[in-house]
Amino acid sequence: VQPVGAQFGGLIEFTGFDLPVSPVAPGDTMYLYLYWLALAAPGENYRAFAHLTDGNTLWAQQDDDPACRLPTSVWRTGQHGIGQFRLTVNPDTPPGRYPLIIGLYQADTLERLPVTGGAGVAGDDFLWLGDIEVR
Repeated sequence: VQPVGAQFGGLIEFTGFDLPVSPVAPGDTMYLYLYWLALAAPGENYRAFAHLTDGNTLWAQQDDDPACRLPTSVWRTGQHGIGQFRLTVNPDTPPGRYPLIIGLYQADTLERLPVTGGAGVAGDDFLWLGDIEVR
C-alpha cells in the first residue's frame, strides 16, 4: 500500500492505494485498490471515480461506492473502507503515459468534493496517483 493522506471535503481521508502494474496493453484490465477513512460521518452518498485520462479522453474508468458496496451515507466516524476498482483500458488507446486520477463526487448532483488537506493540491477536485504506461 502506498500511503497518501489526502482529505476530500474535510469528511473523508484517502489513506492510500495499491497502484496497478505498469505498463499495460490496450484491452487489459487494471486492478486498483483504494483505502479510505471517514473523518466524520459523511451523511451523504458519495461515489468514487478512477480515471485513466489524457485530460480530453477517458481511456479507462470506473465509478463506484468508495468502499465495496458500502454507501458513504452509512459510514461512521473512524470507519475504514477498501474499494476495488477494475479499469479496462480502451482497446483504441494509443501508446503513451496517462495520468491515473481518483476523486469523490456527490451521487445526486455529480459535484466533486475538493481536496481540502493532506496530499494533493488544495482546491483540486481530483487526486493524481501516478502515470500508467500503455504500450
